Amino acid sequence: MTKKREIKIISRWKINAGVRMIHSKAIAENGQLITEHWSSDFRWVEHDMGLTSDWKHHKYAEFYPDGFTLKWVTDEKKAIENGAILYVVTNTDYGDHMCAVDSMEKATNIIRKTLIEGEGLETGEVDEMMEDGGYDDWYTIKPVTLQIK
Repeated sequence: MTKKREIKIISRWKINAGVRMIHSKAIAENGQLITEHWSSDFRWVEHDMGLTSDWKHHKYAEFYPDGFTLKWVTDEKKAIENGAILYVVTNTDYGDHMCAVDSMEKATNIIRKTLIEGEGLETGEVDEMMEDGGYDDWYTIKPVTLQIK
């Protein structure tokens, strides 16, 4: 029996068209990119990259026809598995989870950057909003303990 080859799924938070999303890449053992995908929420990465579904499996099978295994390698995944407290930033208007980070400081920095780059607000205006908590009309930050089963 042939040993199945390992494909690493690497996920990172990035800005895509002014929106913070997760960009995931499937990387072969030789470092070659097999496929990639943008997910709206870290909880969708497992499905979108084929860890809990058959999505992308045709691409993986083209690269490794004798079989493959998938391994998700990311700091967010590790934090979730360990039941860490994460700060979830949510868009108030749409209810979309933008991201989950491991500190309140990172969460407020993401909101600040999004208000400047995504909404086009002036830096001084955003600084003032961040100081007095006025961003809560746009975004909320909620500490949660997450666990992927």
